[in-house]
Amino acid sequence: MPTANDKLKVCFVINSLVGGGAERVVLTLADALHKEGCYVCLIVLEDTPPAYEISQYQFEIRFLKRIPRPIGFIYPLKSLQVMRFLRELDVKFDMYISNLLMSDFAMRLLNLPNKYSVIHNNLVASTSLEMSTRLTWISMLKRSLIYRLLARVVYDRQHLIAISEGVKKGIESYGIKAASITIINNPFDFDIINKSSNEYNVEEKNYIVTVGRFDRQKRQDIALSAFAKSGISGKIMFIGDHNNSYGSYVKGLAVELGMSDRVVFCGFVKNPYPFMKHAKALILSSDFEGLPTVLIEALYLGTPVASTDCDFGPREIMIEPLDCYLSETGNSSDLAAKIVAAVNSKEVESALMLRFSSGSIVQKYMRLVNDRR
Repeated sequence: MPTANDKLKVCFVINSLVGGGAERVVLTLADALHKEGCYVCLIVLEDTPPAYEISQYQFEIRFLKRIPRPIGFIYPLKSLQVMRFLRELDVKFDMYISNLLMSDFAMRLLNLPNKYSVIHNNLVASTSLEMSTRLTWISMLKRSLIYRLLARVVYDRQHLIAISEGVKKGIESYGIKAASITIINNPFDFDIINKSSNEYNVEEKNYIVTVGRFDRQKRQDIALSAFAKSGISGKIMFIGDHNNSYGSYVKGLAVELGMSDRVVFCGFVKNPYPFMKHAKALILSSDFEGLPTVLIEALYLGTPVASTDCDFGPREIMIEPLDCYLSETGNSSDLAAKIVAAVNSKEVESALMLRFSSGSIVQKYMRLVNDRR
Protein backbone atom coordinates (compact mmCIF):
# COMPACT_ATOMS: atom_id res chain seq x y z
CA MET A 1 0.00 0.00 0.00
CA PRO A 2 1.29 3.52 -0.76
CA THR A 3 2.08 5.92 2.04
CA ALA A 4 1.65 9.68 2.06
CA ASN A 5 5.31 10.06 1.09
CA ASP A 6 5.32 7.21 -1.41
CA LYS A 7 2.20 7.64 -3.51
CA LEU A 8 1.79 5.30 -6.46
CA LYS A 9 1.52 7.14 -9.76
CA VAL A 10 -0.45 5.52 -12.60
CA CYS A 11 -0.97 6.82 -16.13
CA PHE A 12 -3.84 5.51 -18.26
CA VAL A 13 -3.99 5.97 -22.03
CA ILE A 14 -7.09 5.35 -24.17
CA ASN A 15 -8.24 6.24 -27.68
CA SER A 16 -11.36 8.26 -26.78
CA LEU A 17 -14.35 8.45 -24.45
CA VAL A 18 -17.13 8.18 -27.04
CA GLY A 19 -19.11 5.41 -25.35
CA GLY A 20 -17.39 2.02 -25.51
CA GLY A 21 -17.38 -0.57 -22.75
CA ALA A 22 -13.57 -0.46 -22.39
CA GLU A 23 -13.78 3.29 -21.77
CA ARG A 24 -16.23 2.81 -18.89
CA VAL A 25 -13.92 0.17 -17.40
CA VAL A 26 -10.92 2.52 -17.58
CA LEU A 27 -12.84 5.33 -15.86
CA THR A 28 -13.94 2.94 -13.09
CA LEU A 29 -10.43 1.59 -12.53
CA ALA A 30 -8.80 5.02 -12.62
CA ASP A 31 -11.34 6.33 -10.12
CA ALA A 32 -10.81 3.33 -7.82
CA LEU A 33 -7.02 3.81 -7.85
CA HIS A 34 -7.47 7.51 -7.16
CA LYS A 35 -9.69 6.73 -4.15
CA GLU A 36 -6.97 4.38 -2.86
CA GLY A 37 -4.59 7.34 -2.70
CA CYS A 38 -2.79 6.94 -6.02
CA TYR A 39 -1.93 9.84 -8.31
CA VAL A 40 -3.81 9.08 -11.52
CA CYS A 41 -3.72 10.75 -14.93
CA LEU A 42 -5.86 9.63 -17.87
CA ILE A 43 -4.62 10.63 -21.33
CA VAL A 44 -7.32 10.54 -24.03
CA LEU A 45 -5.80 10.50 -27.52
CA GLU A 46 -8.82 12.03 -29.27
CA ASP A 47 -10.51 15.22 -28.05
CA THR A 48 -13.89 14.07 -29.36
CA PRO A 49 -16.61 15.17 -26.90
CA PRO A 50 -16.96 12.41 -24.26
CA ALA A 51 -20.16 10.40 -24.04
CA TYR A 52 -19.73 10.08 -20.28
CA GLU A 53 -20.20 12.62 -17.51
CA ILE A 54 -16.59 13.09 -16.42
CA SER A 55 -16.97 16.09 -14.09
CA GLN A 56 -17.57 13.66 -11.21
CA TYR A 57 -14.00 12.32 -11.39
CA GLN A 58 -11.34 13.96 -9.23
CA PHE A 59 -8.32 12.48 -11.02
CA GLU A 60 -6.64 14.27 -13.91
CA ILE A 61 -8.07 13.77 -17.42
CA ARG A 62 -6.25 15.31 -20.39
CA PHE A 63 -7.49 15.27 -23.98
CA LEU A 64 -4.94 15.43 -26.80
CA LYS A 65 -5.85 17.20 -30.01
CA ARG A 66 -7.36 14.93 -32.64
CA ILE A 67 -5.21 14.51 -35.75
CA PRO A 68 -7.48 14.70 -38.85
CA ARG A 69 -7.88 11.55 -40.91
CA PRO A 70 -6.22 9.99 -42.84
CA ILE A 71 -3.10 11.48 -41.24
CA GLY A 72 -4.52 10.46 -37.86
CA PHE A 73 -4.04 6.81 -38.76
CA ILE A 74 -0.28 7.36 -38.62
CA TYR A 75 -0.04 6.21 -35.03
CA PRO A 76 3.59 7.32 -34.47
CA LEU A 77 2.28 10.88 -34.57
CA LYS A 78 0.18 10.02 -31.54
CA SER A 79 3.30 8.73 -29.82
CA LEU A 80 4.92 12.14 -30.31
CA GLN A 81 1.84 13.84 -28.87
CA VAL A 82 1.89 11.60 -25.81
CA MET A 83 5.62 12.06 -25.24
CA ARG A 84 5.30 15.85 -25.56
CA PHE A 85 2.50 15.87 -22.99
CA LEU A 86 4.38 13.60 -20.56
CA ARG A 87 7.43 15.88 -20.74
CA GLU A 88 5.26 18.90 -19.94
CA LEU A 89 3.55 17.05 -17.09
CA ASP A 90 6.95 16.02 -15.69
CA VAL A 91 5.67 13.17 -13.50
CA LYS A 92 7.57 9.90 -13.06
CA PHE A 93 4.82 7.29 -13.28
CA ASP A 94 5.17 3.87 -11.70
CA MET A 95 2.96 2.28 -14.32
CA TYR A 96 1.52 3.09 -17.76
CA ILE A 97 -1.67 1.27 -18.77
CA SER A 98 -2.86 1.56 -22.38
CA ASN A 99 -6.20 0.36 -23.71
CA LEU A 100 -7.25 -0.46 -27.30
CA LEU A 101 -5.08 -0.72 -30.39
CA MET A 102 -4.29 2.93 -31.18
CA SER A 103 -3.24 3.59 -27.59
CA ASP A 104 -1.30 0.33 -27.40
CA PHE A 105 0.55 1.15 -30.64
CA ALA A 106 1.36 4.70 -29.54
CA MET A 107 2.72 3.50 -26.19
CA ARG A 108 4.67 0.64 -27.79
CA LEU A 109 6.83 3.20 -29.59
CA LEU A 110 7.73 5.07 -26.42
CA ASN A 111 10.75 4.14 -24.30
CA LEU A 112 8.95 4.09 -20.97
CA PRO A 113 9.25 1.63 -18.06
CA ASN A 114 6.46 -0.54 -16.68
CA LYS A 115 4.09 -0.35 -19.63
CA TYR A 116 1.06 -2.64 -19.79
CA SER A 117 -1.52 -3.09 -22.53
CA VAL A 118 -4.96 -4.26 -21.42
CA ILE A 119 -6.52 -6.67 -23.91
CA HIS A 120 -10.31 -6.32 -23.76
CA ASN A 121 -11.30 -8.76 -26.50
CA ASN A 122 -10.41 -12.08 -28.04
CA LEU A 123 -7.82 -11.16 -30.70
CA VAL A 124 -8.47 -14.30 -32.74
CA ALA A 125 -12.23 -13.76 -32.98
CA SER A 126 -12.00 -10.01 -33.56
CA THR A 127 -9.74 -10.53 -36.58
CA SER A 128 -11.70 -13.45 -38.05
CA LEU A 129 -12.59 -13.07 -41.71
CA GLU A 130 -15.99 -14.53 -40.83
CA MET A 131 -16.71 -11.21 -39.16
CA SER A 132 -16.60 -9.38 -42.51
CA THR A 133 -20.29 -10.07 -43.27
CA ARG A 134 -22.15 -6.76 -43.69
CA LEU A 135 -18.99 -4.73 -43.06
CA THR A 136 -17.79 -2.03 -45.46
CA TRP A 137 -14.62 -2.74 -47.41
CA ILE A 138 -12.81 -0.23 -45.17
CA SER A 139 -13.88 -2.14 -42.05
CA MET A 140 -12.87 -5.41 -43.67
CA LEU A 141 -9.46 -3.95 -44.50
CA LYS A 142 -9.09 -2.70 -40.94
CA ARG A 143 -9.89 -6.11 -39.46
CA SER A 144 -7.84 -8.19 -41.88
CA LEU A 145 -4.79 -5.95 -42.19
CA ILE A 146 -4.49 -3.60 -39.23
CA TYR A 147 -5.54 -6.04 -36.53
CA ARG A 148 -4.12 -9.15 -38.14
CA LEU A 149 -0.74 -7.72 -39.16
CA LEU A 150 -0.17 -5.17 -36.41
CA ALA A 151 -1.32 -7.16 -33.38
CA ARG A 152 1.92 -9.13 -33.22
CA VAL A 153 4.00 -6.02 -33.89
CA VAL A 154 2.24 -4.14 -31.11
CA TYR A 155 2.04 -6.88 -28.48
CA ASP A 156 5.11 -9.12 -28.96
CA ARG A 157 7.56 -8.82 -26.03
CA GLN A 158 5.16 -6.50 -24.18
CA HIS A 159 3.56 -6.86 -20.75
CA LEU A 160 -0.13 -7.60 -21.23
CA ILE A 161 -3.16 -7.71 -18.96
CA ALA A 162 -5.98 -10.02 -20.09
CA ILE A 163 -9.40 -9.27 -18.64
CA SER A 164 -10.38 -12.95 -18.56
CA GLU A 165 -8.91 -16.43 -18.80
CA GLY A 166 -10.46 -16.76 -22.26
CA VAL A 167 -8.79 -13.59 -23.51
CA LYS A 168 -5.43 -14.91 -22.25
CA LYS A 169 -5.94 -18.13 -24.21
CA GLY A 170 -6.81 -16.07 -27.29
CA ILE A 171 -3.58 -14.08 -26.98
CA GLU A 172 -1.53 -17.26 -26.71
CA SER A 173 -3.30 -18.99 -29.60
CA TYR A 174 -2.71 -15.93 -31.78
CA GLY A 175 1.01 -16.61 -31.53
CA ILE A 176 1.92 -13.48 -29.61
CA LYS A 177 5.12 -13.89 -27.59
CA ALA A 178 4.34 -11.55 -24.72
CA ALA A 179 6.83 -10.66 -22.01
CA SER A 180 4.09 -11.53 -19.52
CA ILE A 181 0.31 -12.01 -19.42
CA THR A 182 -1.50 -11.23 -16.19
CA ILE A 183 -5.22 -11.95 -15.76
CA ILE A 184 -7.10 -9.17 -13.99
CA ASN A 185 -10.86 -8.91 -14.43
CA ASN A 186 -12.64 -5.64 -15.10
CA PRO A 187 -13.54 -3.66 -11.96
CA PHE A 188 -17.08 -2.61 -11.02
CA ASP A 189 -18.11 0.11 -8.59
CA PHE A 190 -21.32 -1.52 -7.41
CA ASP A 191 -22.23 1.39 -5.14
CA ILE A 192 -22.33 3.72 -8.14
CA ILE A 193 -24.21 1.16 -10.24
CA ASN A 194 -26.82 0.75 -7.52
CA LYS A 195 -27.20 4.50 -7.07
CA SER A 196 -27.38 5.12 -10.82
CA SER A 197 -30.06 2.46 -11.25
CA ASN A 198 -32.44 4.64 -9.20
CA GLU A 199 -31.76 7.97 -10.95
CA TYR A 200 -34.90 7.92 -13.12
CA ASN A 201 -37.98 5.84 -13.84
CA VAL A 202 -38.48 3.81 -16.99
CA GLU A 203 -41.94 4.37 -18.42
CA GLU A 204 -42.05 1.02 -20.20
CA LYS A 205 -42.83 -1.78 -17.73
CA ASN A 206 -42.97 -4.95 -19.82
CA TYR A 207 -39.73 -5.39 -21.73
CA ILE A 208 -36.44 -7.18 -22.11
CA VAL A 209 -33.28 -5.24 -22.92
CA THR A 210 -29.97 -5.47 -24.74
CA VAL A 211 -27.13 -3.03 -24.10
CA GLY A 212 -24.20 -2.51 -26.45
CA ARG A 213 -23.01 -0.77 -29.57
CA PHE A 214 -24.49 -2.00 -32.85
CA ASP A 215 -21.79 -4.15 -34.35
CA ARG A 216 -21.58 -7.47 -36.17
CA GLN A 217 -19.80 -8.88 -33.11
CA LYS A 218 -22.77 -8.04 -30.84
CA ARG A 219 -25.28 -9.81 -33.13
CA GLN A 220 -28.38 -7.77 -32.26
CA ASP A 221 -30.01 -9.58 -35.18
CA ILE A 222 -29.77 -12.83 -33.20
CA ALA A 223 -31.26 -11.13 -30.13
CA LEU A 224 -34.17 -9.82 -32.19
CA SER A 225 -34.81 -13.18 -33.88
CA ALA A 226 -34.65 -14.97 -30.52
CA PHE A 227 -37.11 -12.52 -28.98
CA ALA A 228 -39.49 -13.09 -31.88
CA LYS A 229 -39.28 -16.86 -31.40
CA SER A 230 -39.61 -16.72 -27.61
CA GLY A 231 -43.30 -15.77 -27.61
CA ILE A 232 -42.66 -13.43 -24.69
CA SER A 233 -45.06 -10.50 -24.44
CA GLY A 234 -43.97 -6.88 -24.29
CA LYS A 235 -41.13 -5.15 -26.08
CA ILE A 236 -37.43 -5.51 -26.70
CA MET A 237 -35.39 -2.37 -26.07
CA PHE A 238 -32.03 -1.90 -27.78
CA ILE A 239 -29.70 0.49 -25.95
CA GLY A 240 -26.71 1.52 -28.03
CA ASP A 241 -25.78 3.74 -30.97
CA HIS A 242 -27.61 2.29 -33.98
CA ASN A 243 -26.69 4.96 -36.54
CA ASN A 244 -24.58 2.73 -38.76
CA SER A 245 -25.05 0.16 -41.52
CA TYR A 246 -25.47 -2.72 -39.10
CA GLY A 247 -28.07 -0.76 -37.14
CA SER A 248 -29.96 -0.20 -40.39
CA TYR A 249 -29.84 -3.93 -41.06
CA VAL A 250 -31.33 -4.75 -37.64
CA LYS A 251 -34.07 -2.14 -38.13
CA GLY A 252 -34.88 -3.72 -41.47
CA LEU A 253 -35.05 -7.12 -39.81
CA ALA A 254 -37.58 -5.79 -37.30
CA VAL A 255 -39.81 -4.73 -40.20
CA GLU A 256 -39.26 -8.06 -41.94
CA LEU A 257 -40.33 -9.94 -38.80
CA GLY A 258 -43.42 -7.74 -38.44
CA MET A 259 -42.25 -6.53 -35.03
CA SER A 260 -41.72 -2.81 -35.57
CA ASP A 261 -44.29 -1.92 -32.92
CA ARG A 262 -42.52 -4.12 -30.32
CA VAL A 263 -38.94 -3.00 -30.95
CA VAL A 264 -37.53 0.20 -29.42
CA PHE A 265 -34.18 1.61 -30.55
CA CYS A 266 -33.16 3.87 -27.65
CA GLY A 267 -29.76 4.94 -28.96
CA PHE A 268 -26.80 5.51 -26.66
CA VAL A 269 -27.88 6.11 -23.04
CA LYS A 270 -25.33 7.59 -20.60
CA ASN A 271 -26.95 5.79 -17.68
CA PRO A 272 -28.53 2.50 -18.83
CA TYR A 273 -28.84 1.04 -15.33
CA PRO A 274 -32.53 1.89 -14.69
CA PHE A 275 -33.37 0.12 -17.98
CA MET A 276 -31.34 -2.87 -16.88
CA LYS A 277 -32.73 -2.98 -13.35
CA HIS A 278 -36.41 -2.98 -14.37
CA ALA A 279 -36.17 -5.32 -17.37
CA LYS A 280 -37.69 -8.80 -17.26
CA ALA A 281 -34.34 -10.02 -18.58
CA LEU A 282 -31.20 -8.84 -20.32
CA ILE A 283 -29.95 -10.54 -23.48
CA LEU A 284 -26.36 -10.83 -24.66
CA SER A 285 -26.18 -12.31 -28.16
CA SER A 286 -22.52 -11.71 -29.09
CA ASP A 287 -20.36 -13.95 -31.24
CA PHE A 288 -17.37 -13.14 -29.03
CA GLU A 289 -16.53 -10.97 -26.02
CA GLY A 290 -13.75 -10.32 -23.54
CA LEU A 291 -15.54 -10.00 -20.22
CA PRO A 292 -18.98 -8.54 -21.01
CA THR A 293 -19.68 -5.87 -18.40
CA VAL A 294 -23.45 -5.79 -18.97
CA LEU A 295 -23.83 -9.36 -17.69
CA ILE A 296 -22.14 -8.53 -14.39
CA GLU A 297 -24.05 -5.26 -14.01
CA ALA A 298 -27.46 -6.76 -14.78
CA LEU A 299 -26.96 -9.76 -12.53
CA TYR A 300 -25.79 -7.53 -9.69
CA LEU A 301 -28.97 -5.46 -10.11
CA GLY A 302 -31.03 -8.65 -9.81
CA THR A 303 -32.04 -8.90 -13.47
CA PRO A 304 -32.08 -12.38 -15.06
CA VAL A 305 -29.73 -12.85 -17.99
CA ALA A 306 -29.77 -15.02 -21.10
CA SER A 307 -26.49 -15.08 -23.01
CA THR A 308 -24.71 -16.84 -25.81
CA ASP A 309 -21.92 -19.10 -24.59
CA CYS A 310 -19.47 -17.21 -26.77
CA ASP A 311 -15.71 -16.89 -26.61
CA PHE A 312 -14.89 -15.46 -24.17
CA GLY A 313 -16.31 -14.26 -20.87
CA PRO A 314 -19.94 -15.30 -20.30
CA ARG A 315 -19.05 -18.74 -18.93
CA GLU A 316 -16.50 -17.19 -16.55
CA ILE A 317 -19.22 -14.84 -15.26
CA MET A 318 -22.25 -17.16 -15.32
CA ILE A 319 -20.85 -19.96 -13.24
CA GLU A 320 -23.13 -22.60 -11.72
CA PRO A 321 -26.11 -22.25 -11.22
CA LEU A 322 -26.31 -19.46 -13.85
CA ASP A 323 -24.71 -21.53 -16.61
CA CYS A 324 -28.10 -23.03 -17.51
CA TYR A 325 -28.97 -19.70 -19.19
CA LEU A 326 -26.12 -19.93 -21.72
CA SER A 327 -27.04 -20.74 -25.32
CA GLU A 328 -25.19 -21.89 -28.41
CA THR A 329 -23.58 -18.97 -30.25
CA GLY A 330 -25.50 -17.89 -33.34
CA ASN A 331 -28.49 -20.12 -32.53
CA SER A 332 -31.55 -17.88 -32.13
CA SER A 333 -33.84 -20.81 -31.26
CA ASP A 334 -31.60 -21.91 -28.39
CA LEU A 335 -31.28 -18.32 -27.18
CA ALA A 336 -35.08 -17.97 -27.32
CA ALA A 337 -35.46 -20.94 -24.98
CA LYS A 338 -32.89 -19.45 -22.59
CA ILE A 339 -34.72 -16.12 -22.62
CA VAL A 340 -37.95 -17.84 -21.61
CA ALA A 341 -36.13 -19.69 -18.83
CA ALA A 342 -34.48 -16.50 -17.60
CA VAL A 343 -37.75 -14.53 -17.57
CA ASN A 344 -39.37 -17.33 -15.54
CA SER A 345 -36.46 -17.73 -13.15
CA LYS A 346 -37.25 -17.18 -9.48
CA GLU A 347 -33.93 -15.87 -8.18
CA VAL A 348 -30.74 -14.26 -9.47
CA GLU A 349 -27.41 -15.07 -7.79
CA SER A 350 -26.39 -11.41 -7.35
CA ALA A 351 -23.77 -12.21 -4.71
CA LEU A 352 -21.73 -14.13 -7.27
CA MET A 353 -20.86 -10.80 -8.92
CA LEU A 354 -19.13 -9.34 -5.85
CA ARG A 355 -15.87 -10.99 -6.90
CA PHE A 356 -15.69 -8.29 -9.59
CA SER A 357 -15.94 -5.36 -7.15
CA SER A 358 -13.56 -2.48 -7.82
CA GLY A 359 -12.11 -2.82 -4.31
CA SER A 360 -10.79 -6.32 -4.93
CA ILE A 361 -9.70 -5.67 -8.52
CA VAL A 362 -7.80 -2.48 -7.71
CA GLN A 363 -5.71 -4.35 -5.12
CA LYS A 364 -4.50 -6.66 -7.90
CA TYR A 365 -3.38 -3.66 -9.93
CA MET A 366 -1.65 -2.11 -6.93
CA ARG A 367 0.21 -5.34 -6.24
CA LEU A 368 1.26 -5.44 -9.88
CA VAL A 369 2.54 -1.85 -9.65
CA ASN A 370 4.39 -2.49 -6.38
CA ASP A 371 5.97 -5.67 -7.76
CA ARG A 372 7.45 -3.70 -10.66
CA ARG A 373 8.68 -0.67 -8.67
